[in-house]
Amino acid sequence: RSLSDGKLRRMIPRLLPVFVLACTLAIAAEGSAQSRVVPALGDLSRSLQDLAAKVSPSVVQIFVTGYGVRDDEDPAARGEPVLERSSGSGVIVDADGYIVTNAHVIENATLLEVELPLAASGTAPGRSIIKRRGRVVGAQVVAIDRETDIAVIRVEARGLPALVFGD
Repeated sequence: RSLSDGKLRRMIPRLLPVFVLACTLAIAAEGSAQSRVVPALGDLSRSLQDLAAKVSPSVVQIFVTGYGVRDDEDPAARGEPVLERSSGSGVIVDADGYIVTNAHVIENATLLEVELPLAASGTAPGRSIIKRRGRVVGAQVVAIDRETDIAVIRVEARGLPALVFGD
């Protein structure tokens, strides 16, 4: 049914308090939801910080030197090998120097170097993002599985902060 202008004008004074109350409740509920969200985001942030603090002593940087084939798009390319340098990361999984990384990180490597984390190298925290901060040691390839893109390398170091695998 449609309302005539007269009926609508008579209903507005009665509906206005209900409308104001509904808006007030909606605003209060939104504010309450926001107050619940902010602590939840704070909790998430603290959880991520705690996780990073727990895991980062086991994370290493891997520096790779190797030979690759020149890019086919280069007109001067003759299929000659080119010296390449790259880097990646890995995780210490055994205190005796075993590190897990991705197979593509160490692909074609002729020289592997690992920067041990500060805790393992016995140095104070560095401030430079350019200079290496930890102790750099040589590494050898133990195993590569290209299908799963996983590789294991080993450094000659003991007592490293190994990350424990979950169940």
